[in-house]
Amino acid sequence: MSKRAVLYARVSGDDRKYATSGIDGQLADCRKYAESKNYQIVGEFHEERDRQTSGANWLPELQKVLKLAHEGGYDVLVVRELDRLARNKFKQLSIEIDLQALGITVEYVIGQFEDTAEGRLLKGLMSEFAEFEREKTLERTKRGCIRSVAAGNVILGGSNAPFGYDVVEIDGKRVLVINEREAEIVRLIFDLYAYEGKALLSICRYLKERNIPTPTKGQNHKTRRSREGWSTGTMSGILNNETYVGRWYYRKTKNVKDRDGKTKQVARPRSEWLLVEVPSIIDEKTFNLVQQQRKRNKRQRETKGHYYYPLGGTMKCGRCGSGMVGVTRPYKGIPHRYYRCSTKHLSSRYERTCDMPSLRTDVIDPIIWQWVQEILLNPQKLHEAWKLHEQQRLNELQPLVKMIETNKHKLEELQAEKKRLIKAYTAGALTLDEISEEKTRIDKQIGNIEQAIDELQADVQPRIPDEHEIETIERYAQQIREGADLASTDPADQRKIYKMIQMEITLTYEPAAREGEAGQHWAEFRCILGQDRLPTAFNTNHQSGIG
Repeated sequence: MSKRAVLYARVSGDDRKYATSGIDGQLADCRKYAESKNYQIVGEFHEERDRQTSGANWLPELQKVLKLAHEGGYDVLVVRELDRLARNKFKQLSIEIDLQALGITVEYVIGQFEDTAEGRLLKGLMSEFAEFEREKTLERTKRGCIRSVAAGNVILGGSNAPFGYDVVEIDGKRVLVINEREAEIVRLIFDLYAYEGKALLSICRYLKERNIPTPTKGQNHKTRRSREGWSTGTMSGILNNETYVGRWYYRKTKNVKDRDGKTKQVARPRSEWLLVEVPSIIDEKTFNLVQQQRKRNKRQRETKGHYYYPLGGTMKCGRCGSGMVGVTRPYKGIPHRYYRCSTKHLSSRYERTCDMPSLRTDVIDPIIWQWVQEILLNPQKLHEAWKLHEQQRLNELQPLVKMIETNKHKLEELQAEKKRLIKAYTAGALTLDEISEEKTRIDKQIGNIEQAIDELQADVQPRIPDEHEIETIERYAQQIREGADLASTDPADQRKIYKMIQMEITLTYEPAAREGEAGQHWAEFRCILGQDRLPTAFNTNHQSGIG
């Protein structure tokens, strides 16, 4: 009977330039290898093609591979090379130990390692070299960028210059030079805001009415013209950009990993920014006037109050996958608020559209809040919901938890083997020379596995449900119980609670079965408190006033 094989592939940011390192190339090599061994391929897994995986924690497809292994789904894991499984030698070691304990072998298309002292040594060297190379590549890239900026170069991904500038090479340096045609538009924007008192939306209209060309995201903003037109977001970015007063900065942000292992960008302290002086388009006086005015406007908005769409940032369109945004539109002279697919709302930006009907906030907001409130107002229901969430989170972590247990078991075996060696030496059965080499090998394995366990625990621990989470939720729940009416009518408070319980909603729509009948929206959602699918009884096509 042929063995069942699973294939796994991934690409890293630093090898993406090599065509043979692509997902398709790796899987093709793995298939050819499996066929040569007469293996039955029962699954192929690969990480997202455009996702950089260098230095990433446990990747989603790799976790599926491990979960399938614990379910007895295959006999052999085929990977093209050692560093395609994991570049961190301790993670690679953890995976192999875990699979070995399940009777599963890991085979590499490039580089076969025999189960001998020499084979294990070669595999260890190759694994250490892969990790070393990854770390050195990252270090070289960072040092190179810092040296380049210190020498006066600007570093812009894809040569995207700020609007008003071009990137050119002068005397071997990549620098910003003023594009006078665009710089005049920048100066106009600052003058309208600082000296004529126009708001962002008014400036957008002013520029659109005069057909003034917009910034784009093409190379140097020249390859194509934006179809979206001027927006308040674009305007805000221009007015806040210090580059226009001659200060371009590098290292303003850094990547950090959250509790789920996902990488996100956060701001660095200003003291860590690296400055490159560039030609100025705006004088300091005008720039400072704009910043002061923006601060005053912000305080005024806060004083007047700002409407929070309670489900803003939690909802996505079930048709195209884009986020749903809150919009306000008049209907028969009365302002109404809606959740609308952002692809449909900003079709010119996406260069496509979506046919998802919009949904009024006063239809869906009470439905979702009632579901959440029923749990928050009932301590027993809240406790049960948290316990269920806790168990689901732990179930998701089971492959890594089991890997830790397997590594600990292997560690105990090695420690017992070491004790037997020492006992044999003290009893005179073996000489010091006879046990020295074997003890060195065991000590090295023990050290590697101990570090592998430490790294696994560091990956798992932040993702285990924290008692602090439920304490915070319970505290808010108690406040709601004491003043439920206030919480029910305050969109800002509701939005804060939705964020706390990690609410995620997918809005779907079922057209009417017969002409003249109303279609039906459905809200499919999940959060820390549970998940559900609820209908919204509302005819959006007829009553909403917005398509």
